[in-house]
Amino acid sequence: MLKQFFAIALVISAFFSLQALAQESSPYIKLGEARTKKSLLAFPPLQFQGSVAASPQYNSVGSDLFTIINNDLTVASFFKMISQSAYIEDTTKTAIRPSPADAKGFNFQSWNSIGAEFLIRGAFTLAGSEVNLEIYLYNVGKSELVFGKKYRGTISSSRKIAHTFANDVLKALTGKEGMFLSKLVTSSDRGGGKFREIYIMDWDAANPVKVSSHYSLAMSPTWAPNGHKIAYTATVQRARTKLRNHDMFVYDLSSGIRSLVKIRRPAGFVIIGIII
Repeated sequence: MLKQFFAIALVISAFFSLQALAQESSPYIKLGEARTKKSLLAFPPLQFQGSVAASPQYNSVGSDLFTIINNDLTVASFFKMISQSAYIEDTTKTAIRPSPADAKGFNFQSWNSIGAEFLIRGAFTLAGSEVNLEIYLYNVGKSELVFGKKYRGTISSSRKIAHTFANDVLKALTGKEGMFLSKLVTSSDRGGGKFREIYIMDWDAANPVKVSSHYSLAMSPTWAPNGHKIAYTATVQRARTKLRNHDMFVYDLSSGIRSLVKIRRPAGFVIIGIII
C-alpha cells in the first residue's frame, strides 16, 4: 500500500565516472568552511526538449523538478543561489553543455563574471508517462564538469528523481550523503474533525500517507532502528467493555500490517517503554 515503485535509471559515461573518482579524495566543498562561507550556485530553469503540443504537462513537470531541486539545495545550507536576474546569458538559447564542445554551448566566462562557483544545467523530455532528465553540474572556476547523469522514471516519480539528483550533488561536492530521500512520521489532524492519525511523508512534508485509521487520538510515532516499522500509541475502544485504553501499536510498512503490542508485566515491575 505504501510502496511506490520507481524506475530510475542512471546512465553515466566513462568520462563522468572518471571525474567522480578523481574528486572522491578531494571534495570541492569542505563542510567546516561551508558553515562560514556559502558557495555561489547558479541554477537556471530546466529546458524542455520535445514537442509542446504532444506533452501539454511539460510545464508542470519541469516546474516541479526545478522547484524541488532548488529547495533541496537551498535547505542544504552549503549554497547561496544566484538570482536569475543576474544572469548574463539567455539560458533559453544556449545548450546545457559548454562551448566549443557544443556549437550552441554556454560560455563559462559568462558565469564566472557574475561570481558563480558552481553551475547546474539540465534539460528534460517526456515520452508518454515517462520523464527523462539529463543534467550536469559544473565547476565554473575550473571550467570543468563535476558530474553529469541521466535519470529516467515515470512522471509520478519526478519528486524522487529531483531528490536523487540533489543527493548526488551533495555527495559529489562534499563527499557526504544527502538526506533528501528521507521520510518523516508525525501525528496530524489534517483529516479533519477532532481525531489525530499517523502519517508518513517526504522530508519536505510532501506526499503525506495516512497509516492509521483509529478515528481517535494516535500520537507519539517513532521509527524502528531499521526504518521498516513505526511504533505509536492510540486510544482504542475495547469491544467487550466499551472503554477506551491508550494502547501501543506497531505498523509494518512493507506488509501494511498493524499489530497491537501486548506486554505481560512481571510482578513488581513497571513497563515504561518498548524498543522495536
